[in-house]
Amino acid sequence: MVRKKLKRIFLAVFLILTNLALFSQEEEKIIDYSNSFDYKIGGVSVSGVRFLDPNALIGISGLRVGQEVSVPGDAITTAVKKLWQQGLFSDVRISVVKTVADTVYLDIALQERPRISSVKYNGLKNSEAQDLVEKINMPVGSQLTSYQLAHARKVITEHFVEKGFLNTTVDFIQKDDPAQPNNIILTVNVDKKEKVKIGEITFQGNENFTDKQLRRKFKNTKQKNLNFFKPSKFITEKYDEDKEKLKTFYNDNGFKDFKILGDSVYPISEDRVGLKLKVEEGTQYFLRNITWVGNSVYRKEDLDRWLNIKKGSVYDQSHLEDRLNGASGAQDAVSSAYQDNGYLFSRLTPVEAKIENDSVDLEIRIYEGDQAYLNNIIISGNTRTNEHIARRELYTLPGDLFSKDKIIRSIRQLGVIGHFDPEKINPNVVPDPANGTVDLLYKLEERANDQFEISGGWGAGMLVGTIGVRFNNFAMRNFFKLNEWRPYPSGDGQSLSIRA
Repeated sequence: MVRKKLKRIFLAVFLILTNLALFSQEEEKIIDYSNSFDYKIGGVSVSGVRFLDPNALIGISGLRVGQEVSVPGDAITTAVKKLWQQGLFSDVRISVVKTVADTVYLDIALQERPRISSVKYNGLKNSEAQDLVEKINMPVGSQLTSYQLAHARKVITEHFVEKGFLNTTVDFIQKDDPAQPNNIILTVNVDKKEKVKIGEITFQGNENFTDKQLRRKFKNTKQKNLNFFKPSKFITEKYDEDKEKLKTFYNDNGFKDFKILGDSVYPISEDRVGLKLKVEEGTQYFLRNITWVGNSVYRKEDLDRWLNIKKGSVYDQSHLEDRLNGASGAQDAVSSAYQDNGYLFSRLTPVEAKIENDSVDLEIRIYEGDQAYLNNIIISGNTRTNEHIARRELYTLPGDLFSKDKIIRSIRQLGVIGHFDPEKINPNVVPDPANGTVDLLYKLEERANDQFEISGGWGAGMLVGTIGVRFNNFAMRNFFKLNEWRPYPSGDGQSLSIRA
């Protein structure tokens, strides 16, 4: 009897202390009680929720019927912590409803965070608000959490920073909705302020090029001057792209070890910033020797002639890749000689064999592989023109050696006949290394090329004129087939002119 009375007294004191100091605050305070009693949970209930599933919340808490817990103890403290971590509640309490002998009945009392009944954006155009709503993902009816507000602020500021508004501020106003309990009306105030322009761009560590020369390499990040047609807005994404262009410029001039050690953006005025870049140019390198390894099809002299890079020239890696593999569109690259002769699977890899002072010795390793032959030649997208009209223009035939040059000539010829959009002709090369064959798929897009003519003049006291139409993709063989009139028989590439 004495032990039961002590347990009831201690439990009452525990409930008062926990309600005042532990479970009613958002930041958990760890309280160490020197004495505790063990109970078996007889039941767990949930109160204070309207939109959430009580059983799911009990599951999240980790408390279950039959579980042995200490009061106070880690299990209840952990349950409170788990519920707080969901970010859905503004208040979490766990209280004892009753005890029967060594069995305790608990209630999880929760206060749901308010829900959004409406959202209003101030300081934005309708189009701007529409662009941001989906990214923010704060729909009406959802719970408003501190995370949502932080996310919304981040999305909005980043959106406008990318457009040059570096000083954008975002504030939120929350008001209770009198029409709906536990709902709020949210107002988002956005102040973009003025677009920030670049007042100056300076460099530190550049010895071989002046600041003016380097600034010219920035295509989208320009220093403010009297030329109103050059953009001077500071946009982070464009600035990053221009830093890559600066690196490419140095690499193309032989400074392969060039680095941007750091850069800073500093305020000059409310709508002006300055950019300062600290660079390390490194050594300018020159080509000393170029050797070829693995070539059996072509002689070294032929490869040297096609490469067309002289000893002693600046070590320009971009130019080297273009001359080797056509990286920048060179049609007469060394790789083209192999691919025009069926060696589709060939590879040319430059390796820096030796670097001494400012000189680089290159070793170009060639894997020639086997010759590949054309297998299937497929044409698609010819919705009006008959396939044989397109196929007769091709220089690529099944069984022929693969040839890059013949593919280019075929593309050019398909564009010349006028039935297809030259810019949309897109051949897809599907190699089969196991069989040494290649499938070619020519993707075409039809274009209208019929012509309507009208002319007129005044003569003999009267108006004289002619009207005509020219069909450039006519099919005479289908003239008497009414089901082929769409709206006239077409597809054979024949020309028919009618004038009146």
